[in-house]
Amino acid sequence: AKNLLAWGKLKATLLNHGTGLFSDSCWNMCLDIYICDLIGERVTISSVAHSSGVPMTTAMRYLNVMAEEGLLEKVPNPSDNRMIFVSTSTACKEKMSNILANLP
Repeated sequence: AKNLLAWGKLKATLLNHGTGLFSDSCWNMCLDIYICDLIGERVTISSVAHSSGVPMTTAMRYLNVMAEEGLLEKVPNPSDNRMIFVSTSTACKEKMSNILANLP
């Protein structure tokens, strides 16, 4: 998963030239969150959006759609209500694991 995320970011960095044509933003954000879940690292919506490589409004829209689709779960930070943690849902973890296990 880490190699795929690094490859996706490299591909986007080298080919995009600011157009976003070679970006797999949703996939990369999902991989990023999945990796954080696996290593037990809590990640905020804003940090995932910032690292996505797309405009913040686009990243936030994608994250909201993924949450509405049941792929992501949002949990408020108990010590700072302005911050929202995001993680992959159980169903998403299973799907991601299946995808990664079946890579060619």
